[in-house]
Amino acid sequence: MNKILNISISCYMLLNSASNFQQFYLLKVLISLVHQCNYKQLKQIQQSVQLYNPSSETVSFVHRKHWLNLIEPLIEYSVDEIVPHSYWWKEVESNFFNSLFGVQQYRITNLFIIRNSKLEEQFESIRADINEDRLPFYVYHGSAPECLQQISKTGFKLPQELPDNVEVLDPGFFGNGIYHGFAADYAIQYSEKYKQGSNQIMMSCITS
Repeated sequence: MNKILNISISCYMLLNSASNFQQFYLLKVLISLVHQCNYKQLKQIQQSVQLYNPSSETVSFVHRKHWLNLIEPLIEYSVDEIVPHSYWWKEVESNFFNSLFGVQQYRITNLFIIRNSKLEEQFESIRADINEDRLPFYVYHGSAPECLQQISKTGFKLPQELPDNVEVLDPGFFGNGIYHGFAADYAIQYSEKYKQGSNQIMMSCITS
């Protein structure tokens, strides 16, 4: 919440600043900040900027348009590397290490945040149909990097929905389906063993 407040204040300062130097500095700071925001945070920032309605003949109107043009594609679909030791880094790191089931040691080298408006809207719609009062929880899925990249764009697909050139490893212990685990190390072992030594996994938010 503090990040959203700080960004909203900075947006207001940018939109109302008459100093070119201050505008340049604020824009540089804001760009670095928004690339560390998740989908919901960016939507809140977008709504805050949209509420500001300056005259079309002012510099603030130009700033507002520029800012909205910057945020909209990030909301639609984007992937950004998370800065080490930032809020989201610590949040993911905490969930990751608390989920470990085995004794093997792991180290996080890179984290990426994924924003996909279509998948977010689908998730919230299904969550509302089930019971939106239930808190979502995190699970882990291991696969090859190119598969994870495709999942980030289209979401998880059932085996029968996959294209012919994608090989299904096996019918699954419980039958055909999409498998996730509560333990990150299980997903890592799956990636390493069955996905050409991949060292990447995906942490997803799900509800039930």
